[in-house]
Amino acid sequence: MFDLRLSDVQNGTNYYQAVGRLTHPCIAAHKSFDDLLAGDVLDQTVVVDMEGLETVDSSGIGWLLGKNRQFKAHGGRLILHSLQPSVKNVFGLMKLGAVLTLVESQAEANDQIGNTGVEQ
Repeated sequence: MFDLRLSDVQNGTNYYQAVGRLTHPCIAAHKSFDDLLAGDVLDQTVVVDMEGLETVDSSGIGWLLGKNRQFKAHGGRLILHSLQPSVKNVFGLMKLGAVLTLVESQAEANDQIGNTGVEQ
């Protein structure tokens, strides 16, 4: 199962938590998967806490890359932080840091967007 939960909205930034497995079976089973991170947030900054993401496969990476592309096309920004070591290794092997904005922590994400007063 995969879930993306809105945890906070501060200073025009939406904070989400990713939980579960971002894999093909989970994507296929989630009827409204394309609606996650869609609509009126695409022109905003979205910070996703990836600490609860257990694993990711090529379908999940494809979904993240597609969402990142949508954010850029609409003038928004997608920032991912706190990746589990196994997920971080996969992202590193695929050199996804060249395409996705990956940071170590919530504080580092806040520094990048200037929301220094937001703590989680």
